[in-house]
Amino acid sequence: PSISRLGGEEDIVNPANELIKEGHIKKMSAKNGTAQDRYLYLFNNMVLYCVPKLRLMGQKFSVRERIDIAGMEVQENVKQNLPHSFAIIGKQRSLELQARTAEEKEDWIQVILATIERHKQNSETFNKAFNSSFCRDDEHILDSPGPWISTSVESDGVVHERKSSKRREKEKETCKGCNDTFNFTKSEINC
Repeated sequence: PSISRLGGEEDIVNPANELIKEGHIKKMSAKNGTAQDRYLYLFNNMVLYCVPKLRLMGQKFSVRERIDIAGMEVQENVKQNLPHSFAIIGKQRSLELQARTAEEKEDWIQVILATIERHKQNSETFNKAFNSSFCRDDEHILDSPGPWISTSVESDGVVHERKSSKRREKEKETCKGCNDTFNFTKSEINC
């Protein structure tokens, strides 16, 4: 079955969502321990836990849970008395599952672990690139001349810098009326 069988889940058909593995699986009921037929879609960024639904136009799957790959863990042998069992532990939900064979179980576990690792590496690479770019922008801002420096080219071709704002600050430091220097306690208003 393909993604097109997910009725009403158009947002899943997205170029960013890469389908890695899909297949039938058993879900262990926490209440009575019975196994229920379910279907898993493993994407690069999430797992879809689906319930099969028979329709006149063929089998469809209804999404019961979406579990993000970010922060996901896989645990083997969650039920000692059940062969081929494993668990997906996610931020949103944990699922106890049972594969049909030992090989199928091992395949699911390896593929999910590889997807988790790949997701971690991609996230770290993105964060490093983002932080590096952010730092370069900061350095560029710090290296650029401040607004207080203005430059002019005289007739001799030499570039002269005039710190106009600094000069204005010096002019403001003394009172025009009494020539006293302004400080913390004395300001233009006090004079």
